[in-house]
Amino acid sequence: MKLFKIIKINLLALLAFPLLLLAFAAQMAAKAMKKAIAVIGAVLVVFMIGLLFELVRNFGQAMEIIMILIVCLVLGGILFAIILFLLSAASAVIMAAVGVAIGLMEGIYSVSYSGYSSLFYKCRSGYEELCEEGSPFLCGLFCFVFTLIRIVNRVIIFLMTHALKILAVLCAALAVGGVYQINRRIVDIFGIGLPAYLKLFSAFDIVYGVVLYAAVMGAIAVILISLGREWNEWAREMLLSTSHYEEYAKSVQDQWQEVRMDYGEETEEEDNRRERCMAAAKLLDQHIQTFDAFVEEVSPVADEGGDYMLRSEMGEYAGILQEISEKLGEYDGEVPLEVFEKYIRKIKEADDLKNSIRRRIEKAQASQAESRSSGGFFAGCDTEAKLEKRYKALCRTYHPDNESGDEETFKAVQAEYESRKKAI
Repeated sequence: MKLFKIIKINLLALLAFPLLLLAFAAQMAAKAMKKAIAVIGAVLVVFMIGLLFELVRNFGQAMEIIMILIVCLVLGGILFAIILFLLSAASAVIMAAVGVAIGLMEGIYSVSYSGYSSLFYKCRSGYEELCEEGSPFLCGLFCFVFTLIRIVNRVIIFLMTHALKILAVLCAALAVGGVYQINRRIVDIFGIGLPAYLKLFSAFDIVYGVVLYAAVMGAIAVILISLGREWNEWAREMLLSTSHYEEYAKSVQDQWQEVRMDYGEETEEEDNRRERCMAAAKLLDQHIQTFDAFVEEVSPVADEGGDYMLRSEMGEYAGILQEISEKLGEYDGEVPLEVFEKYIRKIKEADDLKNSIRRRIEKAQASQAESRSSGGFFAGCDTEAKLEKRYKALCRTYHPDNESGDEETFKAVQAEYESRKKAI
């Protein structure tokens, strides 16, 4: 059984090793291509600095050259425009090709390194089981392929972790070493040191040389330091993938989830969002369709009683529906999902208000019914104005032509109205 585990670990390690090499090569190639673009930019910056100093040094001659160039541009403007267009098109094609190549290298790295980290995790799990059953030294000796991969993996992580420090020291060494080599070359040719050699030139030439040298060394330092930071991040990824594979696998899955969302693939969360919006849209449509009928239902109670909260809530309810309708009506066709989500809370608020209004209506109707049972439909109407107001409200409610009307109740209201009117 142990022999089978040892063979399995070594076979998996043999499969993992070329994947590690492929991932390493793809990552280095991608970073090299990215830095190649940065190198081109640095060269252009250094060239512009040198050109600026040359223009200052030979200002009169430079102005003549510029005037000649302007004349040439004016005379050959069409030809120059064509050349400029061709150059820009060529650079765009080159940048697109480089971008595709970088994307390909990063894709190869992602696939190969995911495979490597998965195999490494299986090898490590089996190796740890063997170590629990026997001597760690013998396990490492028998699982020699996995041991080799572990050593290579640790060396790469160590170098990448300290890459920023190493490259920072390298930048300083290049700057100091460059000055030392220049001084040594001057001593060999002229027999004097660098300070004495600089005294032979004007202050402008000295500043020119120093700035140009600093620009070159600064560009190299920026490129190397940025590369060191990227390698440092890469080391953290390698350490996470080989030490805490479950956490690494989850982070990779989250990244792919983000990519899927970027490319418009609907996830479970997207489906839930859409369902919530559809339910809210259906509820909003019900409120809009039944609004007029609801107003007719509320009006008699609001006119009859003195419930100012009922009138206030009804006004707020109507205002919310109007606001939502106006805002969503600004979109021609389908409303974007992220826009509609902002109004879900408002729709829920309108629904709560309608339910509150219904409860107030029921309470008012119950109070009116109690009043009628104790003193008729016109209880408390001791003046002609109160009588007429109550009569109109009752007609709107009980007239047979209304949807909620009742002929028998209306006859009773009419009879009591006539009797009460004569009494007043």
